[in-house]
Amino acid sequence: MTAVVTGGIRTPLLLDRFPDIDASNLRDPRNVAETIRWCLTQPRETVIPEVMVLPLRETSWP
Repeated sequence: MTAVVTGGIRTPLLLDRFPDIDASNLRDPRNVAETIRWCLTQPRETVIPEVMVLPLRETSWP
């Protein structure tokens, strides 16, 4: 099992809820999907406990 920590993702759910948010600071959902697909292609004996896929300018990250 792998936990995927994404930070802010540029989706209608987030953009509609927070209309003043700068969308350029959010992650493209395709990047997250590609990372998840990569995790799924690793050999079965590989353990990936956590993956963090954050935007370069993540505003919610310390």
